Amino acid sequence: MISTGKGACRPCMVYDIQNEYGKEYKTLINGKVQIVKGVGLERYSPKEKRCRFTPQDGTKEDFENVALHCKGRNIIFEEATTFLKGGMSENIRKIVVSKFHDMNNLMFIFHRLNTVPKDIIDLADYLILFKTSDVEKDIIKRYDMPIITFALKLQQAKKDGSPPTIVNLKMETINGKPIEFYEKLQKTNKLF
Repeated sequence: MISTGKGACRPCMVYDIQNEYGKEYKTLINGKVQIVKGVGLERYSPKEKRCRFTPQDGTKEDFENVALHCKGRNIIFEEATTFLKGGMSENIRKIVVSKFHDMNNLMFIFHRLNTVPKDIIDLADYLILFKTSDVEKDIIKRYDMPIITFALKLQQAKKDGSPPTIVNLKMETINGKPIEFYEKLQKTNKLF
């Protein structure tokens, strides 16, 4: 997450490629297609303060163009790999670079840590990590950042459905505590 600091109640716009942020959506649960309640965001309209941009509203490039002109919003890039595979487009780069000037909070949602581009990690303020199928040695090789590797190990040690591990990349904390706190626990075998 790339944040300006304030944002829980501000207007938001989601790139909703899977149509999951409307009133309901279809998903596979235990091998069966089921209809699940969504968060209820309306379809995109320039007048909507909280909305979702679906493939019916335009392409991802169209979403980038709309996001480029947003001010004071939470902008969520669901399935962010579609935007960043092969690198950042010029519009995404402008959106990220101007986040403070435009007072936007940017959230890039990836489903594997190993698919997050290094450029995004370098620019991110926070990493909110849920349990993934990532392998520790791959993460070490990709990022070479002990705080990320440690956060991955912490999250993988939790039971399924546990809260995420929150990494403040600027303050170098995990769940609000400095990494040294966890390293001491690990040495005493009280962590994993």
